Amino acid sequence: MIIAVQPLTGLRRLLAYKVPESMCAQISVGMLVKVPLLRRSELAVVAALQAPDDFPETK
Repeated sequence: MIIAVQPLTGLRRLLAYKVPESMCAQISVGMLVKVPLLRRSELAVVAALQAPDDFPETK
């Protein structure tokens, strides 16, 4: 499953992240998650349980 998250670092766009199968049932919209961003981990809010609209289909 690919989800859309809004980082709390001030970025003004949604980012897409693949969720491991073992965690899919635990993810919900509004949940606070830790995601890799550049060379560090950042906090983000799950915005949607699908890829953002501008996410390429063949990635």
